[in-house]
Amino acid sequence: MLTDEKLKAFIPTVKPKEAKLFYRGILGLTLLSEDNYALEVETSGALLRITTVQDLTPHPFTILGCNLNNIIPVIKELNGKNIFCERYDFLEQDNMGIWTSPNGSKVAWFKDPDGNVLSLTEYGSLNWTYGILGYKGAPDTSQLKMDHGRTIQQALEIG
Repeated sequence: MLTDEKLKAFIPTVKPKEAKLFYRGILGLTLLSEDNYALEVETSGALLRITTVQDLTPHPFTILGCNLNNIIPVIKELNGKNIFCERYDFLEQDNMGIWTSPNGSKVAWFKDPDGNVLSLTEYGSLNWTYGILGYKGAPDTSQLKMDHGRTIQQALEIG
């Protein structure tokens, strides 16, 4: 039904002026419209509506992410604009704040002026994508036979 339609994401803000500077000025998104209710920006055909709200308690998880071909230059550019990656005690991150996932994807998180968590992802070798019916491109785990001492990570590294 919505396959050929353009999706729009929404992010709340209690700081619309700072949000405009951040999303337009720092991230470089194209401003499409602005009124007393929201800013609407675009990048690569994706729409983002930054909606002004009265109260906001940011979620501790990612609410918006961007897929990249090369994460390092983007993080360096953000750092040059005083935007730094979040650090999490439960993840092993490098000195730039990048976590390398088991499939080789590189992921980093940073916050907008309201404290909303945004992410950057450079996909690794397995490059799984999620579809309505499940993961596409993932190995057929129904045929895997786990031997004692063999980890799931080792089993997934079949290709």
